[in-house]
Amino acid sequence: MTCSIVYDAIQIKITRFEKPASLINMNELAAAILTGYRQAGLTPPDIAVGLTAEEFRQQFLQDIHGKDSVNPKLIAAIREYPQEEDIVDEAAKATYAFGLTLPDLR
Repeated sequence: MTCSIVYDAIQIKITRFEKPASLINMNELAAAILTGYRQAGLTPPDIAVGLTAEEFRQQFLQDIHGKDSVNPKLIAAIREYPQEEDIVDEAAKATYAFGLTLPDLR
């Protein structure tokens, strides 16, 4: 799956349904989190291979606390990611980094 398709999937999951569709893998979680940082107007931190989904998610939620500009459906999809023990791998890191090159992730 190419990185751009992952970002397209995130947009569909948070805009086309009343309740956001579930994120299905670490690549989608990484793309959703990067999108959230961009929506919050924050500089996304570097991520390391080996970080668990739970660690990644909790750091993001702490960082955006009090920011009203992040789509609530995006936050819900990130909070509900079910595979807490998934690990950031090279593919997820590349997907995350790809989002830094996109002009608009709102």
